[in-house]
Amino acid sequence: MSIIIKLAETPAERNACLRLRHKVFVEADARFEPRPDSCLMDRFDCCGTSVLMVALSGDDVVGTARLNRDDATIGFPADDYFDFRPMLPAGAITASLSQLAVDPENRGNLKILNGMMMLTYYWAHRNGITHCVAPFNPALKRLMARIGFKSIGDVTQSSHYNLAIQPMMLCSDDIRGSFIDFVARQRIVGFMEPYFREYFDEGEVILEQGAPGDCAYFIVNGEAKVTVSNANGSREDKVVASLGKGDLFGEMSLLLNLPRSANVIASTDLEVMILSRRQFLECIENDSDNALFTLELLASRLAKATSSIGS
Repeated sequence: MSIIIKLAETPAERNACLRLRHKVFVEADARFEPRPDSCLMDRFDCCGTSVLMVALSGDDVVGTARLNRDDATIGFPADDYFDFRPMLPAGAITASLSQLAVDPENRGNLKILNGMMMLTYYWAHRNGITHCVAPFNPALKRLMARIGFKSIGDVTQSSHYNLAIQPMMLCSDDIRGSFIDFVARQRIVGFMEPYFREYFDEGEVILEQGAPGDCAYFIVNGEAKVTVSNANGSREDKVVASLGKGDLFGEMSLLLNLPRSANVIASTDLEVMILSRRQFLECIENDSDNALFTLELLASRLAKATSSIGS
């Protein structure tokens, strides 16, 4: 089953994130005292500087994390665990990553953690963040180091919560250049809110011919094939196109309320960003430059598809 990584938008998604925190940090790890409502939260969850990431497998929330921009008045959550301030260079634009939780039954699925970290990179890039700090559980030190975080000193005891933590920091300059260059090159991702990503395994069907559709997909990594059912009754679908990094598909659903015209199947493990019809229409209404660019892109794609069918 595919994994969706996105920013939590609805009260139900936010509530599920708070409950997952309680399940992980209280019930599984015993790092905090139980709460009567089985929701784990603090004052930073009420601030406008905070966003929640949510990882979904079907209808189940299997991962969550919180990002907070630094604020001159209230600071950020990392301040409650460790004094990162002396470690930051002058002029740093800083955010805090906290409340990182993966459902115990899914901790072996690195796609969840990697997906949330990629979303962290993208969010930081879009918001001009230069440094992201995090007070991690020491058990995560090696894993987070592989993702790009660097340790700041040794494991220490948080005086505020009396917990062992490993202070770590991610510098935007250390994020692999290919990712940042890719994001910067692709104008279309500039209005793909709310950072909606989905991860498919090789062989998974992404779009099914004849099914309704209301969104387009933009390939971040991986490859896919486009197939159509043969009219002659053959059991084998006809492969009509191959897609790769940077390709857009399913885009006609942004303009027309028609069934999908083809199947799209992941040829490899696949990571995509998603643009819904609602987001597209908001773009048309609010951003004329992006609207013109996107309409030109869709027209080009339609012409290419028509030419391919004709040949």
